[in-house]
Amino acid sequence: MLKKDSAKSVPSWIEGSQMASQPESPKRAPPVDKFPLTVCVREWDCEKSGASFMRRRKKARVRIQLKRDPANGNGSGKNGYRDLEEGSSIGDDWSELIEQGDIVLFHLLKPIDAGDYESSVLLENDAISVGSASTISTMGFRGVDDFNRSTPAMGDGWKAKVSVPISKVSLKLDNLKCIASFAAGGIVKHNILYFSSDEEAKQFLLFVKRTKQSIRKHAEKAIRNDTFSNITDNSPLQPIKFLIEIISATDLKAEDKKTSDPYVVVKYGGEEIHKTKVIKKNLHPIWTVETKALFIFTLMPEDYYTHDVVFEVRDWDAFNPGSTLGQCLLSPKKMIMTNGERIECKLQYLQMGKDAQGYLAIRCKKASESDVEFVNLIESKEIADGDYYSDYVTPTVGQQNRNLRMKKKENGTKYHLARPVDKVRGEMWMTPDEIEKSAYENSDYWTEVGKGDLGSLFVEVIGCNDLPRLDRGLGGRQKSDAFVTAVYEDAVATTDVVMDCLNPRFLPHTQRAFKFNLSSIHSPLFIGVHDFDAGLTMHDPAGRITVPLQKFVPKTTYTITQDLYDSHEIVSERESRGSITLRIRLELKEQRALFFNALKSVPKTSVHLNNKKNYAHAKYAVRGALDVNQYDFKVFLSLIDELLQYHTVLYIVKDALKSLILWRSNHSMVMLCFVVVFTECPKYTPSLIIASVAWLMLALLGNERNRPSPWDNPPSYSSLLMRFITNKARPVNIKKFQRSDDDKDYSDRLRKLEEGHQASTNDFWEETNKEWETFDIMSAAERKESARHGSRTGKRKKEKFDLILKLLKPVLEPVQLTTLPIVMILRFVRDIAKWDQMYLSFWITTTAIFLTIVSGIGIYFIKDWDFIILWAKRIILYGTLSPLNKVVDIFYFSKFDAMSESQKEALTKEKRRRKRSRFHGNFATGQRQLEDYMKEEAVKTLMFGPHVITIPSLMTPDRYQGIPNAESYAEPTSQDTEKLMQPSKTFHGQGMGMENSNGIVPANYLKHSNLALLPKMRKATRQYQRPSPENGIEAPLLDSSKAISGGGTFDK
Repeated sequence: MLKKDSAKSVPSWIEGSQMASQPESPKRAPPVDKFPLTVCVREWDCEKSGASFMRRRKKARVRIQLKRDPANGNGSGKNGYRDLEEGSSIGDDWSELIEQGDIVLFHLLKPIDAGDYESSVLLENDAISVGSASTISTMGFRGVDDFNRSTPAMGDGWKAKVSVPISKVSLKLDNLKCIASFAAGGIVKHNILYFSSDEEAKQFLLFVKRTKQSIRKHAEKAIRNDTFSNITDNSPLQPIKFLIEIISATDLKAEDKKTSDPYVVVKYGGEEIHKTKVIKKNLHPIWTVETKALFIFTLMPEDYYTHDVVFEVRDWDAFNPGSTLGQCLLSPKKMIMTNGERIECKLQYLQMGKDAQGYLAIRCKKASESDVEFVNLIESKEIADGDYYSDYVTPTVGQQNRNLRMKKKENGTKYHLARPVDKVRGEMWMTPDEIEKSAYENSDYWTEVGKGDLGSLFVEVIGCNDLPRLDRGLGGRQKSDAFVTAVYEDAVATTDVVMDCLNPRFLPHTQRAFKFNLSSIHSPLFIGVHDFDAGLTMHDPAGRITVPLQKFVPKTTYTITQDLYDSHEIVSERESRGSITLRIRLELKEQRALFFNALKSVPKTSVHLNNKKNYAHAKYAVRGALDVNQYDFKVFLSLIDELLQYHTVLYIVKDALKSLILWRSNHSMVMLCFVVVFTECPKYTPSLIIASVAWLMLALLGNERNRPSPWDNPPSYSSLLMRFITNKARPVNIKKFQRSDDDKDYSDRLRKLEEGHQASTNDFWEETNKEWETFDIMSAAERKESARHGSRTGKRKKEKFDLILKLLKPVLEPVQLTTLPIVMILRFVRDIAKWDQMYLSFWITTTAIFLTIVSGIGIYFIKDWDFIILWAKRIILYGTLSPLNKVVDIFYFSKFDAMSESQKEALTKEKRRRKRSRFHGNFATGQRQLEDYMKEEAVKTLMFGPHVITIPSLMTPDRYQGIPNAESYAEPTSQDTEKLMQPSKTFHGQGMGMENSNGIVPANYLKHSNLALLPKMRKATRQYQRPSPENGIEAPLLDSSKAISGGGTFDK
């Protein structure tokens, strides 16, 4: 029945009256004016029982409350309460009362026993309360105690058994019984309500139904009227799905002495809707897809304005929920309006109404179908794995095996089988000259990979020469089964296998041509050659090279032959293992863009693979036989040797000064000019210091340009300057064996000079080698032979050798890790001085010339320097040592000394707060870069595999730079670059494309998933696609329908 109350006498169960009349608990909420006020109430007395078989009826009361935030009240009576008389029309229908932001609560009450009535808040573990269990708010308002784990007393001798929003209630009428289901806190509880009459039960059911319809109607109307809504029709609104990403937290409070174990709990209306994983011992945690950063939150329209989403950062504890580190609130409307942009929320203790330490970064937006699918795939762990990507990294044997006949002789002419066999044309027998000629023809198929937009790098593998014999067995045809791996930035591609050949040629119908999309001119191309081994055996490495791209220019086709080495770091591994021939072409959107790109920092790049064999041969292409980042005695000795070799710089400087002073050099006249200006016009000394930098860089460039080899000769400064001004680069024409004799003589003279300079270093190295021979009991060949044939003696020697290294590791490993960054910095400086990093060298030289001119002009127009110096001394000395310091003492230091301890502590806390704020601002940039990198790595791990290869950056160059051999050549081409830049038909690769502001989910991950589902179709397409009839390196790319692209990027 409807309960009557008078507006003059406010009922005790109104929160405002209750809070005013009862003693305040030490854990009570903030003042009453922060609570929503009750606008109107309906009540029914009934009996209730559980839904179990043993039903026991108990006295109960149903209370439905309409609550409103005081800020939204519009004259609803005393304390927001509006008295309703029984039978009034407004009491049966609240549709005219409900406004935006109102909350209607359904309370199932039970009587308070005499033994239970100890205070206004009673503990009840089995109660379902939206405001219990560390929830911020029962109805979405702020200020409820975070640690209140009990159900509130409702007054008049009743307390809440169940308190939920009415939208969480489902009712079903069965005569006088009403089956009620309540969904809250992730639990669904059923109760049976018994009314005194059938009419009262129907009235109750009808009232709840009308109220829920009215709430939904008002919510839909408000959503349509919102400025962010694009909904214009009158069709019923569907549930709204949000994509939420918990990115990171910064500067959190240390709960466990010096650190915390944070995780985030997300709640809406008291229900826990998501919880991230715990990140141990971190005050700046970053959550990724691996730690449950992403989730989909579905919201019904009628609940849209009822609650805020609560994000609570907690410190994990093994035996309890842990303590709170702070909370923040986001309304659903704001979550949509942010549209995926990163927002940073200051953490607060909402129950106390004060700020907490730290910030929480979040991204939110309306979820699209692809977003929902992506999150579902992650949660189900069914996201596309890296098998489909491995198809382009795994070497393909094709139709060839050792049982095939490889050679034949007809009419006195030897013929070789073209391998692998073309499925369309069948077996093709060619003479060696025909195979050589065919290898230089244009490729039929292209694989496009990478995520860059700076330009494109076209690479064709022509062939190899004099490879080592890596397959050994009983047969006489056991040579090497060669294939080539190319790695550039985030992309890996592998050629087909040419079996049983030490001088393989990769013919146009094989997979040998790759188009890499550039993102940084500093990134080199890594090439590795391997011998293919079937089964679980790892592929044997044959050699590798590194191809720097800085000296390549557009509209030029480079055909380079370069020696293969096992390592570009270790002196003892610098024995040629054959050679490889590549055809390379660089195409750019803008030549000037290279100059500005050189000033950008190179992002940290990695490649993920799910196959250990693919990981091994790709890593060898990048790192070589030995990884300098891992402890190895050879690496240690090589680093020490490299440091000692830098003492030869002293001899070079000595010879240069001798040439300058004795006027043996062309730079002696420049030196004289410097001396005259310094002597006669000392005020220009600052300009001379800056000009000396430009002079030094130009002198070093002139020295490098004296090298006869066109492949080791940087362009002139004037040429680089014209490229920058005109945005064009002249094509290069280099002939075979151009100035090879002069280059050989120059190398011999340089070698003799270095031998004289490095006499002491060579003595050290000889002694070290002798010591190494005592440790290195087996030679490299013996170790390999022992590993193959299982020599027991070799195994014993190897075990002894490994034991010695283990004993030395604790001492030598810290030295190696300390030496390595020093060596890398010296290599970087060396590359700038030698103009190998010519764009950075150009900027250093140009900046020095510009500052020299500007400073010289400034000095020329400033006449009275003595006056400026005098006033500078006056300002500095008088400002720091004058009696004015007494004023500072009176108004600051004396006041501080007179403060009480509490005032000093408060001031100290404020300074710490400001310091944390400044730290947060400075920390934000690096934190965001780390967030993007970790996020991308986590997604790539899920999609492509857990085996990670970190690509060397600008600051980690090789010790030895590869230089093309004399038989290399370059020819200008006249093809249209714009046509060449047309994208291929299909993309795949590991470029995640997350640079955009709302990149919560990779935009085109579905393309990867679609490719993963069609491996057979993709392989068949690649094998049977016929070549384009056009000629030229770019011909297959002119028509996208004929281009077979196995690579690409994630869309931005």
